[in-house]
Amino acid sequence: MRKMMAVVAVALLAAPVMAQFGGFGPQDAKQLLANPNVQEELKLSEEQTKLLKEATTTLREKLEAARKDFDFASIPALVADFGKTLEKVYGKLDAKQLERLEQLEFQAGTKGMFKNPRVFGRKGIQKSLDMTDKQKEKVKGMLTEMEKDFKEIDDDAKGDIMKLIQANVKKNKAMGETYEQVLEQLTEEQKKSFDKVGGKAIDLSGGGFFKDKGKKDKDKAKEEKKDEKKDGKREEN
Repeated sequence: MRKMMAVVAVALLAAPVMAQFGGFGPQDAKQLLANPNVQEELKLSEEQTKLLKEATTTLREKLEAARKDFDFASIPALVADFGKTLEKVYGKLDAKQLERLEQLEFQAGTKGMFKNPRVFGRKGIQKSLDMTDKQKEKVKGMLTEMEKDFKEIDDDAKGDIMKLIQANVKKNKAMGETYEQVLEQLTEEQKKSFDKVGGKAIDLSGGGFFKDKGKKDKDKAKEEKKDEKKDGKREEN
């Protein structure tokens, strides 16, 4: 139980950059840059891809170490460093890449497990949906109220692991409710155009943050069992 709490705590404290690894909330445009499929779709340079891969690996390893040591205090700095890498790559994207990334964020926010109403506040998306000024104003008001609620939730949860867990649940629920409210403001024609607005669909699935390590551990265990069987046969012979 203590180990499980540690995993959850690490995940939630790292939430601003962990959504792309699956299971803790919706993905925004910058977080999507950590997804190899997105990197390929945007045709990032070899240097940018290497930078993101190294930063992701480093973050994963350090968060795993923090989980083992129950060193939650070090997590904000780790998250901030990773965020700087995402910002650096995002800041060098050209107009065409930014437009495509916005489409991918729309895909993630409308088709993923967690709905992200913030995508309807993006100017490019509003233009693609041909939203009226009245619709834009209503959406802006809904998102503003949601952000106010988020601030209150975050302020209340500071320094309390259990409250952080509850806060994440509350925020995801609030996003889903706001998403449904936004949909009510759209016409049926606009809703039908979602596939077109998101552009060509790509695989945006992530996988658990510690999934790679878990897979390596399982593979290692399988290899050890194979070696044991071989040793057993040698002894019989």
